[in-house]
Amino acid sequence: MSNDIRFELYDLGDFEDSSDYQFFEMIGKRAAANAINENKALGLPVTYLKEKWVVREYTDGRIEKIVKIESESRLREFKKGEVIHIPKR
Repeated sequence: MSNDIRFELYDLGDFEDSSDYQFFEMIGKRAAANAINENKALGLPVTYLKEKWVVREYTDGRIEKIVKIESESRLREFKKGEVIHIPKR
């Protein structure tokens, strides 16, 4: 008797061109939850947006404010396949 688990594979290109983004929202939330749980298990901090601040939360509960987001006008839409360059500080 085999205990192997089978997953159905999808071509994500089929979903990208549809106007229904629920699939990507779902896998995005799962990926974020997995990353947060993995960081916590490894004792690493988690960085996220809270009350217009980018904050880093450490496993001991301490929260460090990194940078304040002054306005939402700095947020922008990205095109499919666009490369994002983030300069080092």
